[in-house]
Amino acid sequence: MTGLIDEHKPVTVFDRLVKAGISGERAQWWLAQGGVRVDDEPVTDPITPAELPAHVVLRS
Repeated sequence: MTGLIDEHKPVTVFDRLVKAGISGERAQWWLAQGGVRVDDEPVTDPITPAELPAHVVLRS
């Protein structure tokens, strides 16, 4: 991943986490631990769509 988001593909939760400054490795960790929510729903799949205005939150 180059750090750029392709405008022709849907923005994923993984894309949003990395764009927010979280490393790809750490984003995968948060997802695997069940600590990521999109619009208050738990998400573990990194390719889950998360287009704006969806709210992406990390919870421990």
